Amino acid sequence: MHRQYIYAHSDKMDFDLDLSDSYMGTKFGRIHYKRHGGSGASVIFIHGFGGSLRTWKRLVEFMPMETNIYLIDLLGHGESDAPGIEYSLDVHLDVLSEVIREAGPRPCLFGHSYGGWIAAAYAQKNGGLGGLVLEDSAGFDASIEDAGKRDPGYKDKLYEEAIRMNPREHVVRSSITSMRTDERLTRKSLGAIAIPALVVWGSRDEIISLKYGRAIAESVPGSTIKIIEGAGHVPHYTNPGEVSGILLNFLGHSIHVL
Repeated sequence: MHRQYIYAHSDKMDFDLDLSDSYMGTKFGRIHYKRHGGSGASVIFIHGFGGSLRTWKRLVEFMPMETNIYLIDLLGHGESDAPGIEYSLDVHLDVLSEVIREAGPRPCLFGHSYGGWIAAAYAQKNGGLGGLVLEDSAGFDASIEDAGKRDPGYKDKLYEEAIRMNPREHVVRSSITSMRTDERLTRKSLGAIAIPALVVWGSRDEIISLKYGRAIAESVPGSTIKIIEGAGHVPHYTNPGEVSGILLNFLGHSIHVL
């Protein structure tokens, strides 16, 4: 089951797309990011728990040259700093707000798994975004509750899988222990999102079932869902051409609407 997640973070090859390699100072430490500057829509890609920006390699190579791309390593992940702090959702939201200021007006957030949780939580509370894409997003209250009922030890398994991708033990453990019930995505909180939104989900996601993707799409006003047939938890990696086409269509529509 979990291999479909780890596989997306095992790619160590260099990017073929021309991306600058930079660091951004934040109040918690330096954030590592790669950027491809373009005159078109700005998209900030937020990877999943334990991963790094390298998960986006296959997808960004399908993106047109004019796209303004930001790939970030979350704090404590990849090449970003890993200070000895509590890795709460609020910390990631504070860092993301600084990245968004750097990216310029009305960027689109594309969040995968835990990155989707961060992106949705930001969109619930803040304006200034051009769009939101949630791919196989974590954090939905019903999915967490059901996971706990099915397997009371699911957090231990989550730790074991994440530590294989991110060996910084204090980051992984703190991220899991700091997850609060009041930070979860709910139908009510998702209903506060007031920007164009798209939900992308793998039909065979064994980590977070498609039924939760449908529930999220039903909860975000005006959102649509695109199902990637045959894909698991990481469609942007296994089906990059299809996901990039869906993303580009969404960007064209959301920019036109705004």
